[in-house]
Amino acid sequence: MKVTGARSISSYLLVLLSIFWYMVAIVLVVAVVVFGLSFVRTIHGLEITAVPPSFEVKEGESGGRLTIPVSLAMEDDRPAAAPALGIKAAEIRDLRGSLRFPVPVRSGRFFFANAMLLILMLTVALWGVHLLQGLLRTVRDGHPFVVANARRVRTIGWLVIGGEIARAVIVFLENDYARRYFSVEGLQFTAHADFSVSAIVEGLIILVIAEVFRAGTRLDEDQSLTV
Repeated sequence: MKVTGARSISSYLLVLLSIFWYMVAIVLVVAVVVFGLSFVRTIHGLEITAVPPSFEVKEGESGGRLTIPVSLAMEDDRPAAAPALGIKAAEIRDLRGSLRFPVPVRSGRFFFANAMLLILMLTVALWGVHLLQGLLRTVRDGHPFVVANARRVRTIGWLVIGGEIARAVIVFLENDYARRYFSVEGLQFTAHADFSVSAIVEGLIILVIAEVFRAGTRLDEDQSLTV
């Protein structure tokens, strides 16, 4: 299958991205409306998850609920065992999960902070998809080496790097919130950033590709002037 032109890989990807953009845009608009109303009147059954961003309204439930990422450790270092394999002392490490709990909607600062984070993350995702759409349009039309594409790819690279740093900070803060206020028998809440080095490397690779686009744009312009 061809890469550029009508009915090409780039054209099909552009259609999929356009559908995804509209889906994210609709979710973002609904989220802004729902969260705005929640601070004027109580919306029962409103549930928010900041990482990864999602929300829903469940009928039949009272108040609001939050789901946050948590990190756990065993308090007594109790070993796991697998007799059939001859393993008597396996270590349980890096327990991670989610904590869902009720929270006041209209008066909860933590709820408000998570709502704002969710809206911000959806907005950034919408921006990133928009940049990819612009990039794919030029590829579909057979003119990928334009000045705008170098800027788009560079911005996407910084969004990947900045997004990972922001995600790690959010996870750490949410972990720390659970560590300070919650307890469970036999387990201890801990705070970890859950930082992904691979995501940073991917962002750096995208920045390098942006420079390739910039160099290709210069060559394309020089060739056009020569002709």
